[in-house]
Amino acid sequence: MTKTTLMIHNDDEMLTCALTYAKQGWRVLPLHKTQDGRCSCGNSGCRSSGKHPRIGQWQRAATTKEEKIRAWW
Repeated sequence: MTKTTLMIHNDDEMLTCALTYAKQGWRVLPLHKTQDGRCSCGNSGCRSSGKHPRIGQWQRAATTKEEKIRAWW
């Protein structure tokens, strides 16, 4: 099995990937991202920069619904 690395360069590419995953039945949720070395959550001491959900109750909110995914992006 070959490992594949996907490089995503912008929000449009991220949306395309999210919709592709959702069509395969994978539930999707928005995460914070890293900007200028800092997390977009605004916490200067964030220990999970770009690696934590933007939404509360993410376990329940993650979805395969295209309309919801588009609204997040």
